[in-house]
Amino acid sequence: MPWLTDLIESLGAAIYVALFLYCVYKSGLLPLFAGVAAQQGLLEIGSVWMSVLAGGIMADEIRFSLARRYGTEWAARWPKFYRALEHTRTLMNRHGLPYLFVYRYVLGLRSIGALPVGLSNIKPLKFRWVSAASALTWTNVLVGLGYVLGQSAESALQGGFGLIGLVLLVAMATLAWRSVQRFNQNS
Repeated sequence: MPWLTDLIESLGAAIYVALFLYCVYKSGLLPLFAGVAAQQGLLEIGSVWMSVLAGGIMADEIRFSLARRYGTEWAARWPKFYRALEHTRTLMNRHGLPYLFVYRYVLGLRSIGALPVGLSNIKPLKFRWVSAASALTWTNVLVGLGYVLGQSAESALQGGFGLIGLVLLVAMATLAWRSVQRFNQNS
């Protein structure tokens, strides 16, 4: 795809800023494709990795801080939404750390995923450690998978990536659960 190569080359370092901003906003497949581009020499792997990781951590911090600062009071205008947030707060106080580790892997949940965590009683320092561990894992999985698969990433996406994504989600959830249990035992 020569047009893509030309676009990447014309953007220069701005591509890493765009990747960072994308990762602040959501957790789609762009980091995977950036890994592929790095493997093909179009992007620098270290800059891709840092942009994705920084975007993932920044997004969590922003959403957590907003929820912590504004709580559920702003939602009082919408009773159904308010009740849902209150229910979410209860669930987060019970299951917050495992959720915090895996929410970014569920399609569509990343954009609002850290908001419920901010409503819970999770301490900010614990949030930051678990969030950073999750963002690091997410970055390594997506960018690393893109880099390793290289040219075969496109055919993997077309032929069964959904199954691969499900397997990765289960593996990450299991890893997260064990990590959180160990973290709670040591805290």
